[in-house]
Amino acid sequence: MKSKQTFFCRQLKNIMLEKGLTQKEFAGKLGVGQQLISFWVTGKQKPTVTSLKKIAFALNVPIKYFIEDTKNADKNFNKYDDKNIELILSQKEIEILKLKNKILQLEKENSELKTLKTLFDKQEK
Repeated sequence: MKSKQTFFCRQLKNIMLEKGLTQKEFAGKLGVGQQLISFWVTGKQKPTVTSLKKIAFALNVPIKYFIEDTKNADKNFNKYDDKNIELILSQKEIEILKLKNKILQLEKENSELKTLKTLFDKQEK
């Protein structure tokens, strides 16, 4: 499968770096496999319109963030913006994404607490 680095690929990599997300963490947020995220990042595969909506929602950016030339972009993408993104996804999809985000946040906090406890235990010895 041939890869082509696109504007979307670069933007996805940049926003994931900015938000401190690994491919595995981001896959968990979206409920997809890490390999799919890798395919998107490397340009081996393009996301569907539905996936793009979920990506934008999960990263809290407008869909237009991923489109280089919004004037000539597909009408399906152009008509969506931050104000109506929640209307695009079903209520169930939104709740699932919010719960996945919360789980990841709690897992990260738990990991940080374990690290702090380990450091604290070492200092007490």
